Amino acid sequence: MIRYLILCIAILLSSHVLAEDKKEEPKDKKEIAEETDENPNVPPKYSAKEERSKIKFKLIPGPTFGPSVGLGLLLVPMLVYYPDKNDLVSPPSQTAAFYLITSNKSTMGGIAQKLFLKEDTWRIDFGIYAGSINMDVDIKDSEGDVLESIESARKFRYIKLDVNRRVWNDLFLGIGGKGLNTWFEADNSADEEIIEETFGAKGNVQWGVVGRTFFDNRDNVYYPYKGIYTSYAYDYNFENQEYEAYSGNSYDIRYFQKIHGYRHILAMHFYGRIIERSAPDNVIQFYGRAAQSTQRGFVVGQYYDRNVLSSDLEYRYISPFIQRKLGFAAFANFGKVYGEAQPFEKAKWLIGGGVGVRYFILPYERIHAVLDAAWSKDTFAMYFGLKSPF
Repeated sequence: MIRYLILCIAILLSSHVLAEDKKEEPKDKKEIAEETDENPNVPPKYSAKEERSKIKFKLIPGPTFGPSVGLGLLLVPMLVYYPDKNDLVSPPSQTAAFYLITSNKSTMGGIAQKLFLKEDTWRIDFGIYAGSINMDVDIKDSEGDVLESIESARKFRYIKLDVNRRVWNDLFLGIGGKGLNTWFEADNSADEEIIEETFGAKGNVQWGVVGRTFFDNRDNVYYPYKGIYTSYAYDYNFENQEYEAYSGNSYDIRYFQKIHGYRHILAMHFYGRIIERSAPDNVIQFYGRAAQSTQRGFVVGQYYDRNVLSSDLEYRYISPFIQRKLGFAAFANFGKVYGEAQPFEKAKWLIGGGVGVRYFILPYERIHAVLDAAWSKDTFAMYFGLKSPF
């Protein structure tokens, strides 16, 4: 039922955006005159050939805060470039790394490579990540009530490669591979036994394959003014000595609409990951940092289950300050985890919200630094990064 509902939402939004695109194609004389007069509601103009001839390097530090890990410092060196200088269609390619260290001695790092080639015909995404996140994990009974909280470290190693090709207009098909190894370690043998009973023991890397299809007609992949991105991915993870084979389904829908010019944007996001019952306990979904989505304002380790659904509604505003490089955002989100400890009907709805600042470090590419402050009923958290959560 949930899968059919997600598909219907994606079809409806796609139809709406395609209709809007047709409406916006003809420009009247007044709009052209306003652009010539550099109206503040019209985006700044850049020389595409000049911008795409450059190789751009940035080293960005930023603060983070989460109740489960404390204060942190995130360091991101990033290289932005265009493999073909004559290609005026493809988004910018990126080679980036990151390193995070927090006050409770959690660490995380990784390297990411994004390539956009042949006038955006090919999109290639590679990443390798590792970390050790110290956190308190709530151990719950079959009714979802907390029995005790255990100090532990969630450790992970992850690698992925996705190759996607445009096959028709804005429709892409892709295939990829991944390897994941994640486990928990506790401070003493008694807690270790409880952790292993709840989340499983450490094993070897579990390898898998991914098939994906997505529709993307956003006007920019980093900070869209308008458009829709809707994606479905199926992954199959092979059996090994420790874990059974299992499959998963991931849904990602993003919708962007200009309210008044480019400075006022309404953005919506829906994300879902539904995992087969045979999945090992170590791939459980933690609300707050579930799979490849961030649910802002929640303590990681407090809410978890086999499946996750989350949604965001966000208002984005680009101010006239600092040459229109400074922006702001206000957002609300809700979702739930369910499937193992609690069925969907009984699982608690989790509601959060907050405000944020955006600074465009590369205005032509619309690559921007993000600092969000988020609240929920239980906690407060801060997030720093080099892209919006969706």
